Amino acid sequence: MPQKQTTLRPPGKPSTGLNWSPPRIDWLEGTWHVTHSTLPLWKSKKNVQITYKSLPQRDGTTPSGTHRLDDLVSYQDLSSDTVRTVHGIDTSSSNGDTGAWDWRGTGLLFLLTSHWEVLGWGDSGSDGDGDNDGADSVSIGGECSSSLPVPEMHVDWVVTYFAKTFFTPAGIDIYSRSQKGLSPKKVARVIDALNGVDDEDVRRLVGGIFEVMHDVTRLK
Repeated sequence: MPQKQTTLRPPGKPSTGLNWSPPRIDWLEGTWHVTHSTLPLWKSKKNVQITYKSLPQRDGTTPSGTHRLDDLVSYQDLSSDTVRTVHGIDTSSSNGDTGAWDWRGTGLLFLLTSHWEVLGWGDSGSDGDGDNDGADSVSIGGECSSSLPVPEMHVDWVVTYFAKTFFTPAGIDIYSRSQKGLSPKKVARVIDALNGVDDEDVRRLVGGIFEVMHDVTRLK
């Protein structure tokens, strides 16, 4: 059978005409492990996690149909076991769209903002073989199953793109539900897909992707 093919969408463009749909809020919620990135700030960090939690709309502050997420980033410095956090609120960039978000920090970080988008996602629990990768909702362009001599470990994943800000360059993250990350074959397919995205900035960033360290010093 043919090798699986992962297709990702370019950022900043409508999904009209693409075989793609954004993830559901309830699927996006929960804790994700950042296993690969191009963002320089994660080179000196380990055990990077992002936890999303759906928030109710606030009367008079967001249009009807706009989604909101509590966004908690946590990490450790490479030489420390202390867990540090960055807290913000994500608001969907357009009505009903869960694939593009505007982040604003909370507390002392309230003046800081950024924009991020989901380029692709995989739902490993939607079909019989446990590796649907969004085929049921057409989330990443139809990744089909194939027979492998040794079964891969199937794990939910997300690829995100972060637009450039005054403080940080544009970047790409790969998230996994498992701290162990994705199989090497899956990572290779995601990187191949990123190289094929119809966006020059994304293709340029792929050359700088690196693995984010995860170890047993953080169990939660």
